Amino acid sequence: MDHTTAPGLPLVEMTAGQRRLLAMHRRFGSMATVGLITAVSVLGSLVATLGATWLADGFADTEYLVISLIIATLVPSIVAPAASGLVVSLVARLGDANDRLAAIATTDELTGVRNRRGFFGAAEVLIGDGETARPLLVGMVDLDRFKQLNDEFGHHMGDEALRRIAARVVDALCDDGLVGRIGGDEFAFVVEGTTDDLGMRRRLAMACTAVEVGGGAVLSAS
Repeated sequence: MDHTTAPGLPLVEMTAGQRRLLAMHRRFGSMATVGLITAVSVLGSLVATLGATWLADGFADTEYLVISLIIATLVPSIVAPAASGLVVSLVARLGDANDRLAAIATTDELTGVRNRRGFFGAAEVLIGDGETARPLLVGMVDLDRFKQLNDEFGHHMGDEALRRIAARVVDALCDDGLVGRIGGDEFAFVVEGTTDDLGMRRRLAMACTAVEVGGGAVLSAS
C-alpha cells in the first residue's frame, strides 16, 4: 500500500467543553486546572448556599448559616478535586490519542516526513490567503533512476534510498521547511521567510548527490 495516499484515521470528536478543558490542561497543567475547577465549585456552592439561606430566613439563624457555609465549602473541596482530576485525566488522554492519530494520518510511515495529505494540508495553512507579504520557496526533489535501483538491488534498498533522501532534504532545509513525500519517489518542500533561492538549491544539490545507500548502491536526486 502507498502510505502517501492512505486515508486518514478517524479522530474522536470532542465537545466544546472538552476542548476548552484540554486547552486549560495543556496551558496550565493538571494541578492548576483541577485547582481552578475546585475553586469555582466552592465559590458556586457558597453563592448558592447564601442565596438559599437568604430566601429561607434572611440570615436570621446565624448558627444554621455558619453550618451551611461550612458544608458548602467542605463538600465541593472534597468531591471536586477527585471528580475533576478524573475528568481532566481522561480528556488529556483523549487529546493525546487524537494527536497521535492525526500524526499517523499525516505522516509517511516509511520516511517519517509528511505524506501527501499532510504536506498539502500544512502547505495550505502556511501559504494562507496569500495576502501576507513574505517569501516562500517551493520546490520538488525527484530520485534519479529509482526503478533501476529497485530492479538491481531490490525493494528493500529502494526503501532505504527513500529514507536517506528524505533525511538529507530535511537536514538541507535545517528543519526550517515543510517536507513531504507526495509520490513514490517524489518529495516536495516549502520554506518560509527565505529569499536565498540559489543557496537553498545548492545545499539541496549537495545533499542529494552521491548518497551511499549500501551494498554498493549510490543514489542521486534532482
